[in-house]
Amino acid sequence: MKLLHILCFCLAVLASTWAETGGVGRHRNGGIKRPKTPCERARDAVKNGLIGADIPTCDDDVEYTHEQCSGSTGYCWCVNSSGQKVPGTETRPGTARINCATQNGMMRPKTPCEIARDTAMKIVRLGVYVPTCDNDGQYTPEQCRASTGYCWCVNSSGQKIQGTETPPGTARINCATQNGMIRSKTPCEIARDTAMKIVRLGVYVPTCDNDGQYTPEQCRASTGYCWCVNSSGQKIQGTETPPGTAIINCATQNGMMRPKTPCEIARDTAMKIVRLGVYVPTCDNDGQYTPEQCRASTGYCWCVNSTGQKIQGTETPPGTAIINCATQNGMIRSKTPCEIARDTAMKIVRLGVYVPTCDNDGQYTPEQCRASTGYCWCVNSSGQKIQGTETPPGTAIINCATQNGMMRPKTPCEIARDTAMKIVRLGVYVPTCDNDGQYTPEQCRASTGYCWCVNSSGQKIQGTETPPGTAIINCATQNGMIRPKTPCEIARDTAMEKVGLGVYVPTCDNDGQYTPEQCRASTGYCWCVFSSGQKIPGTETPPGTPRINCTTQNATIRSKTPCERARDDVINGPIGAFIPTCDAAGQYTPEQCWGSTGQCWCVNSSGRKIPGTETLPGTARINCSTQTGVENYKPTRTGHSFTENDEPPLADSSSEEDKPEESEPCTSTDDDSSLAGQEQVVAPGLATPPNNAGEDPTILDPDSDSSLPSPVTVVVLLLNPTPRQKHRRSR
Repeated sequence: MKLLHILCFCLAVLASTWAETGGVGRHRNGGIKRPKTPCERARDAVKNGLIGADIPTCDDDVEYTHEQCSGSTGYCWCVNSSGQKVPGTETRPGTARINCATQNGMMRPKTPCEIARDTAMKIVRLGVYVPTCDNDGQYTPEQCRASTGYCWCVNSSGQKIQGTETPPGTARINCATQNGMIRSKTPCEIARDTAMKIVRLGVYVPTCDNDGQYTPEQCRASTGYCWCVNSSGQKIQGTETPPGTAIINCATQNGMMRPKTPCEIARDTAMKIVRLGVYVPTCDNDGQYTPEQCRASTGYCWCVNSTGQKIQGTETPPGTAIINCATQNGMIRSKTPCEIARDTAMKIVRLGVYVPTCDNDGQYTPEQCRASTGYCWCVNSSGQKIQGTETPPGTAIINCATQNGMMRPKTPCEIARDTAMKIVRLGVYVPTCDNDGQYTPEQCRASTGYCWCVNSSGQKIQGTETPPGTAIINCATQNGMIRPKTPCEIARDTAMEKVGLGVYVPTCDNDGQYTPEQCRASTGYCWCVFSSGQKIPGTETPPGTPRINCTTQNATIRSKTPCERARDDVINGPIGAFIPTCDAAGQYTPEQCWGSTGQCWCVNSSGRKIPGTETLPGTARINCSTQTGVENYKPTRTGHSFTENDEPPLADSSSEEDKPEESEPCTSTDDDSSLAGQEQVVAPGLATPPNNAGEDPTILDPDSDSSLPSPVTVVVLLLNPTPRQKHRRSR
């Protein structure tokens, strides 16, 4: 009984103390006294203050009334739940007052902190915890329980941060600093807190989860409409539902939620780490890394690439000028094809969308997988699937990074492109490659806007560069002066398309010709080749042994043939020039064609046109390699033809077999008496030499009985008669 008396006495003393400090106590009638509200404290403080000071008005729950007035001036205004004046609501005495209890008074809805605080204030129970809210209605970083004296730090959602609780009488953590391990606000929390400050009819206030991320489902309280959002808070099209209808389950695939991006995963992981100075990545609306990243605890900022890696030399300390990471000054490289495809796919909200995987340099990783099915496969550097490498879920995956994955080696264009992508410098030129890894005919420098045509080796074609804003040459046509691919380039490009173990890929020089030395990368063997790419016997060397110098006589390299010299001289010549075709031994092929006109003809071993064998494009071509192709044809004096771009042959350039047989001399007329004793040589197909100065020559069409005027210029070649011809004339 004595112990009970002592206990009752202690409780009475404690209750008296609480009553004096504004804590929980008991009235004389035995009721429980709640703590004073902010409105009560402000009102009671002013009552004993200056004459004429504004005294707050509290409602029945002792909260601020929506409308407050100044008794000394007669002005009235609306306030929020914290007693702060709502801008634009002040009215003079004698004027119509705004109805502050409605949306016309632009009252914002209560925040979660204010709701929790006001709810707790209505609970009359010993030791109830009443949250503390700041002027914007958000949780203050430090919260305390008045009944026990314990204090702790909370995040923006009001959740207690583990390890920050301190008992009464001990040093309290400064929750407003990093010592209190307070993480930065998330984009959702920033958007939510910003919206809470907007006092306007129907403002949408985002809903954030305990980690500060957007909840999958968002609703607009003023309309009752709800919808699904991605991790960036963007509305997913087709998920909005009106009030009273079934709501889509936004947390499942039915809500068509795309998977989190690497940036979002890194950000959300960092947000859960409560540690001094943790770096939290910043992601854009598509979930990609923003070009500029900062560490809040130090104030340092830097630029990053699309994978979030820091770009060297872009870090700036606090208080200094920040590099504009979104421009070339920030040395941000353009997105790669893989990054563009990945970012585009991330925006597509549809079940089973394939999202490419890119490495740190933005290139396609050798292995790609579809998350919705579990299938994986190997791809080339252009992201194209390699046939025969797809594996279903649960089976052994091919090692795409090795030859077993049948990965072809990178092309020169791909090597140049990938190398340039790693160079972080103002105005770096990054080559553009096609799906086969070859240079596209048109190349551009993004930093200047200049574009130009290139050959198959990536070399700029002179005279094709165009400044920004001007018409671009069509590099895929003759107007772009693109020469046809050489045999070496054709063989190289064909081999590059073959995805097989140990495929030999020829090496071509800048003019598209075979380099003297060729090697097989899979075996390490090297050898010398002719200009036609054929191996020179006895020049092959195994790996690890001295290699023959293929550019010297030691490699038994023969001199170029006349066909090869003519071909190589013209290969980079003017538009539409005729380029001879040589066989493997460097000799003229029996049939030659003019790429720019489509005409073909037969030639002898010296490359001279055989008269009567020329065919127009679209007509049947003569088989120049058979007897039908006039293999044994003996050309006459009238057998040589030239266009205005050709040069007449040198007197000693023809072999004995090329000299025309003798024939009766042409008979001169009165109009060409000046040519007496000289021969007239005419173009093939010409019926007769012109008899009159004003008479046009005609070309015989082999497919028609009629003769049409020809634009071909006739070249009359004057030859000195030989002694034998003079003798026959004298007879």
